[in-house]
Amino acid sequence: MNNDLLLAVVLQIIGVSVIISEFVLPSAGLLTVTAMAAFGYSLFHVFHHVSADVGIYFLAADVVVIPLCRSSSPTISHTSESGNGSSLTRSLSGDTRHCGRA
Repeated sequence: MNNDLLLAVVLQIIGVSVIISEFVLPSAGLLTVTAMAAFGYSLFHVFHHVSADVGIYFLAADVVVIPLCRSSSPTISHTSESGNGSSLTRSLSGDTRHCGRA
């Protein structure tokens, strides 16, 4: 395997793992920027040092793999309560007697 191609594959794997860790570790977007940099440099490296055809294959794989990794992340799933408010909202939802409502 070509060293240039190996570097691009390693950068793609780093990008995917950083995207998955973004959902576990709060970083205010720093991990997202890091993942974008890894993907961007990987694509640049493939297009510049390997070939345009392989670059198109990498780009197509990114379009498919990145959303799959994001949807299969352990903290973001259809069964989680992500986006349904905070725990404080749930704890106060049944406590309406302080607001004057029945």
